[in-house]
Amino acid sequence: MTRPAPEPATAQSCCKALKYLFSLRLISLFLLGSIASPTLASENGGGNYGIGVQTVMAGALPPPGMTLFGGYVVYYSADSFRGDDGDALVPGFKADVHVQAMRAVHSWGSYKGLTLSSSVILESIYAEIEAGGQHDSDFGPTLIDFEPLRIGLQLGNWHLQTGTYFWFPLGDYDANAIANSSYGYTTISQSIDASWLPTPQWEISLDAHVSFNFENSDTNYHSGDQYGLTYHVGYRPFVSNPKWQFGLNGFYVKQFNDDELNGMKVPGGFRLRKFAVGPQIGYWFSPAVAVMFKWQAESSVRNAPRGDSFWLQAGFPLPI
Repeated sequence: MTRPAPEPATAQSCCKALKYLFSLRLISLFLLGSIASPTLASENGGGNYGIGVQTVMAGALPPPGMTLFGGYVVYYSADSFRGDDGDALVPGFKADVHVQAMRAVHSWGSYKGLTLSSSVILESIYAEIEAGGQHDSDFGPTLIDFEPLRIGLQLGNWHLQTGTYFWFPLGDYDANAIANSSYGYTTISQSIDASWLPTPQWEISLDAHVSFNFENSDTNYHSGDQYGLTYHVGYRPFVSNPKWQFGLNGFYVKQFNDDELNGMKVPGGFRLRKFAVGPQIGYWFSPAVAVMFKWQAESSVRNAPRGDSFWLQAGFPLPI
């Protein structure tokens, strides 16, 4: 039986789009305990890395000479912003976010059994947000990512890869707005990905990463660094039609140091944490052409919006 193609796309997840791009940071008077005149600040509060994206053959790269094009659209909806204790923190919070991303991955060749690849990612976002009696929306380019070198290895039923992502913001960042389509800061991420196919019907994929964020020069806000894990367990129940795959997917992400404003720790640190799980359905037209739909429901949320994301992903090789 043919094995599935590599992950159709790897760009920013929509849960990330909210928690890192549109997370309302209650800095100023609100976090300092003055409830008479709370100040809402719009800040990214995390990394640009696409938590929740790599849920299909995360460890595989295109074979040497192939260029794989992938993309996704995501709808993310949240009706609360959770604080450090898990309770609702921002009055009247509601967010609807639409994310569009495209990725091209090219494998240049192999060296001593290692596949050498490069890729680029482009992303745009439309966001509509309500909070504290305010309403705002924005649409535009979000970021561009360069992965100069990814290294892949296949060992029997194991597919492994690793590489470094360089995320750069696009568009304009408005420090006075609730919603921004631009992230406003740079992130460097390192990932390690693995896929295990113990039988032709089963797939277990994991994507682990650590991300380091730079300061947003428009706000002097430095979002804390984070680590995360995206997972997927898939099964092909129809032996007569193995193109269908059903599974469980999700992610866990945690910030491991404090946010800072003007070089000083934000009270409480405002460290982000999330867990998500949901179903995934995929159909493989061929080993390199696939369409995926998945749902991720968030829980155990701290210092971030809590919501649900709905993904439609696709990938296919380019004739170049």
